[in-house]
Amino acid sequence: MKHRIYQPFDDTTQAFVEDGFVIVRGAFHAEDVEWCRKCVESLFDRKKDPHEEAVRIMDFMVGHKRFKNIVEGPWAKKIMQRFLGPDIAIFNYDALWINVPKDKNPVLLKGDHTDAWTGTSVNTIFAKVFLTDCD
Repeated sequence: MKHRIYQPFDDTTQAFVEDGFVIVRGAFHAEDVEWCRKCVESLFDRKKDPHEEAVRIMDFMVGHKRFKNIVEGPWAKKIMQRFLGPDIAIFNYDALWINVPKDKNPVLLKGDHTDAWTGTSVNTIFAKVFLTDCD
């Protein structure tokens, strides 16, 4: 499937219905995303368990203003409201997934997937912010 890439003002509703996801480029300030990327890059210890490192890094980033700009910022809200309507809530669950391309563990090597299995309803949207050049 060829992924369509949209800008924040684009109408992405039809693509969301057809594909089950949309990719929106430029939805967040580049400085905020770069700050998160640098945190991961500088704090990640490759000698330790990637999952435990991800939890430790998230514990550091969650309260920071730059992280909040992404999770609770105006574009996040506008995009969610586009699909869910004006009554939205943000769950207090942020996660960092670190892919390890040479690992066979499905927790460390994720391909395209959805997170509908989590038990939340159809009125839930999962958002991902890629910190590296992902294909």
